[in-house]
Order: sequence, then structure tokens, then C-alpha cells
Amino acid sequence: MTERPLLLQIDDLAVRYRGRRGGEVLALDGVSLGVPEGKTVGLVGESGSGKSTLGRAVLGLAPVARGSISFAGRDITHADRRDRRALSREIQVVFQDPYGSLNPTVTIGRTVAEPLRAQGDLSSADTRRRVAEVLDQVGLPASAAARYPSEFSGGQRQRIAIARAVALRPRLIICDEPVSALDLSIQAQVLNLFNDLKAALGVSYLFISHDLGVVRFLVDEIVVLHRGRVVEAGNGESIFTNPREDYTKRLLAAVSTHGAP
Repeated sequence: MTERPLLLQIDDLAVRYRGRRGGEVLALDGVSLGVPEGKTVGLVGESGSGKSTLGRAVLGLAPVARGSISFAGRDITHADRRDRRALSREIQVVFQDPYGSLNPTVTIGRTVAEPLRAQGDLSSADTRRRVAEVLDQVGLPASAAARYPSEFSGGQRQRIAIARAVALRPRLIICDEPVSALDLSIQAQVLNLFNDLKAALGVSYLFISHDLGVVRFLVDEIVVLHRGRVVEAGNGESIFTNPREDYTKRLLAAVSTHGAP
């Protein structure tokens, strides 16, 4: 079977931050991974492992000290503001907190339409139709557009954030702990939604999580990060059935101890 081409390719990535006492902190050190077209790659590790930093680097929000990031064959490592705006058509993000990621003073319709308006390609009528379409795709009625975030549960708010992310029909969505703030039963519903959108839209995901149990039935491949380095990577099911590294085994043990959605 022919392998799918890589949509996102990260090579030898290093990210350094300035520490509190003036020194430098190496958050990522020599990380390489790829996300194939139409596939989901899970990036897992404990808090502080560097996984969210990697997502921020792809989005241009973290300082790359070494290495490269390519998207659809284009080097975007140090893309400028103009290039980043163009890239937002193809790369979107869903953050962890469904309460903090939505402006409480803005209606759901305006929130979901925000990326559409930023690109400026659609008329007002077409924008409203697109908003209704994506709300339906995430399981919400068109009438939700006139309401405010406070009228929705956490799970519904995360569906709204996902609707905003898919509004431009991106090719890649970075999901940064998108279900960790939700109850277990709601986590399962949102994970199923991600899978449904993947099948319907052909979108690729870089799915960041501290919990291997969350990503098990969602991802095609898993990359395990520990202290800013890749310690294990491979087919999702093989990581679960035959982990090689002690660190991965500890993450799996945490799943069996605490349960999974």
C-alpha cells in the first residue's frame, strides 16, 4: 500500500525560552515527526514534556532555535505575519479550555464566522450559510448562532470551538488537549465528533494529549515526548500492545489506573 504524503513535517526541532533567572530553557530538543494527509498523529507526554510547545511552534507562536517545519512541502519555520494569515486557511487549532477560548460577549454566530470574515472571501449571506452548515456538522442547531457562550455546556462550547476551526475547511487541525477539561462521557462524544469530521472532511490532526487512553481509538500514529525529546514513535496500536520504553509503559499504566473515555 502506498504511503500517504506528509502534510506536516517537523525535522530536528529545537525551541528555547528565556528562563526566570535570565538563562535559557530548552523546551524541545531535536524533535522530528510527520503528519500524513488525512491521518491523525497523537503527540503524548506528561505535563512539561514539550508537546504544547510543539503545537505552538507549528502555529508560529514559539521561538524556533533549530530545525524546520514544513507544511504541504513549504517551509513555514519562520513564516511572517502575512504568510501566517494565508496559512490560517489551512491550519487551525482547537485549544484545551472551552470556557476560555470563546469571547463571552460575542454571539456564537460571530465567533464561528471570525475566520471567514478575516479571509474576506464570502458575502454576509454566504457567511451565515457557512456558519449554519458547520454548526450542523458539529451537532448544534442553526439557532445557536444567535446565542452566547454562557448558554452552553462545556461540551457544547468545545463543539463551537471545533466549528470555528473547520469553518475554513483547513487541511490540518492542531488539537491541544481538547477534551481534558470535559467529563468522561462528554470526552467520548467529542472524540467521536473528531473522527466523524475526519471521515467527512479528510482533515488531518496533530492531537496533543497527556492521556494515552484518550488518543487510543482516535490516532493512526503516536509520538511520545519526554523532557522535550521523542522517546518512542510508531503505529498507534503497536504502541499500546508492545511499548518499548519504560516511560511509555508508565503512561499506559496510568490509563489502566484512571480509566479512559
